[in-house]
Amino acid sequence: MIMAFLTLIFVLAFLFGIGYLLRKLKFFRNKWNWMWLLFVSLIIYFLGNLTPIYRTIELRFEKLPEEFSNYATIGDLDSVFLNSNFKAIKLESIYREEAVRINDSIIILKTHEDGEGEHKTNVSWYKINPNGELIDSLTFKNEYLVNIDSYLVNIDKSYYVTWLRDGDTLKKPFDLMEEGKLIDEAQSKEFLKDAAYSNYDYFYENKNDYDREKRFKKMIVYKDNEWFQFNTSDDLYLSVNEYFANDDLNFEDRGKLVHFQKEAWYGDRFPDFNLYINGKDPNLWKGTAYLNLELENELIKIQHYSKMYEDGDARPMPLDIYENPNKSFYILRIESGKAHTFYVLKNKL
Repeated sequence: MIMAFLTLIFVLAFLFGIGYLLRKLKFFRNKWNWMWLLFVSLIIYFLGNLTPIYRTIELRFEKLPEEFSNYATIGDLDSVFLNSNFKAIKLESIYREEAVRINDSIIILKTHEDGEGEHKTNVSWYKINPNGELIDSLTFKNEYLVNIDSYLVNIDKSYYVTWLRDGDTLKKPFDLMEEGKLIDEAQSKEFLKDAAYSNYDYFYENKNDYDREKRFKKMIVYKDNEWFQFNTSDDLYLSVNEYFANDDLNFEDRGKLVHFQKEAWYGDRFPDFNLYINGKDPNLWKGTAYLNLELENELIKIQHYSKMYEDGDARPMPLDIYENPNKSFYILRIESGKAHTFYVLKNKL
């Protein structure tokens, strides 16, 4: 609406300016000159918008083939699996999540959900066995934990949990080196040497008076399958290795795009008042992509609002799949904004 208004203002201003100039030149003594001016202006506008005009006309002939009328939306797959040969376990998260392999027999899926109070979340882990069965789960309310190797770790509260590897939910404190005394730089670097993971947090002598109390560093180290902590002064600079890579599952794009229904054209127009401060998007169609996903000879039909570029290349659907090596189950991962939905699919037979 705004762009159409600006375009109208531009055209009127252009005509007024040309008219004023030509009036000074006594161009309008002949009434036909008015007609020629209008005609030339319309030709310029038409030529400058030839492509969008053609695309708009093209849309008039776009009809959805009947064979795609029964495709389910990507957010409504519950009903699809309910009437399929698959038993589905659905796990939803408000964030994009990891899906990792802990060992040869356990896969872990992680989710977050809104917790109590502002900016609070509950984090959960789910164990999936080689048969695609949910065998255990663990939830922490309003706590921030990360999974590193086969441990769940809370840096802030200085503990770890071995539930991922052995099912034990006991919160185990980090081993405190040198009874909590401040460690010098040489000894700190020795503790950090060859660490698989290291990070730090801060603590104060008096937590009720952050502004005036002196701050110290709490260094957390994972080394030789052990977790320990040592303390240093705040001004001591120590490098950390906080990017431990778990064995992520290999998700693949297995769906086949069978149709794209064009609904709107977004491309160059004349005149164009966009400043393109953050760059210019390529010309594209917006519409609905139709996808066929074949699993164990069963066809899952999905539709999703998407984009298609002028070369016919469509934006990938935010859906990919992990297939267990023994083909006993699948994990379907759907990305929606900043969130993930997982479906663990196992044949009912």
